[in-house]
Amino acid sequence: TPPGITNTGVELVNVSGTHDIFNSLITIRDILKNERGFADTKVIELMNSAASSLEEISNLLTQSSVTIGLKIGFLDDLKESVRNIKYNNEDEIARLQEADIAQIAIDISRREVLYQMSLVVAGRLMSMSLLDFIK
Repeated sequence: TPPGITNTGVELVNVSGTHDIFNSLITIRDILKNERGFADTKVIELMNSAASSLEEISNLLTQSSVTIGLKIGFLDDLKESVRNIKYNNEDEIARLQEADIAQIAIDISRREVLYQMSLVVAGRLMSMSLLDFIK
């Protein structure tokens, strides 16, 4: 034994956050076998310690389940959004393929006339404003 260590301990090393389910179950099995010949009170104490580690593991599993559930929900929402975008694009493609070319030409001409009229009106307003400013 290293210098400074005078005897062998029987306490379980218990560091919070480092438990895993399999090692905890193996530890419980070993405690129940009691191959080291511990007194009943010591076995009960060790079992209580092991039970607290199982409770910690259970809490961690619950937290992980919630996190995974949230991620699955997000992915489901994302999948639904992508599906909706796909359907909207398919509808737009169908609408464009079935469009009446003559009606589209009329609509474009009408919008062009409105745009030209807007430019003329804006030009007149700007020229009046400049003249008013000069006077």
